[in-house]
Amino acid sequence: MLQLIFESVFIGVYCLALYYILTFIISKKNWVGILFILGFLKHFLSYFLGFQSYFCNYGLACQTGIIEPTKIADGKHLVIESLWEGLAFIIIGIVFLVVRNPAVNHKRNQQCLFHFNLITVFLLGFTVHILAEIGGIHQNFCAKHCKTRF
Repeated sequence: MLQLIFESVFIGVYCLALYYILTFIISKKNWVGILFILGFLKHFLSYFLGFQSYFCNYGLACQTGIIEPTKIADGKHLVIESLWEGLAFIIIGIVFLVVRNPAVNHKRNQQCLFHFNLITVFLLGFTVHILAEIGGIHQNFCAKHCKTRF
């Protein structure tokens, strides 16, 4: 359980870093666009940053004698998985947006809005990771992308 929380906090912080970079590229008013690109980049860049290797070797869902992640034969699968993650970020992010809006509208300060966005993005990454673990998505990922020793 502690490992799941550690991984989820790490993913939340990773999402914050991506969000911070995206705010220089995309209008902050396009929240749905930011959510999609954030989810897409989270998954897509994780492959190239080596997070997949960590997950195959140490992730909760992959603890079955993994030696290394398999290489994705073509970029098509990576893009498709990243598109699904972008969609998941939109769906779950809209739920957070609905919850967040009354508080943000109550305080119309731009600095307050920025802080609410940071909290929302962290919670979004944290929550998506936990939901993927509980929903068996991570086990499916391990079966597809991680080579076993046996």
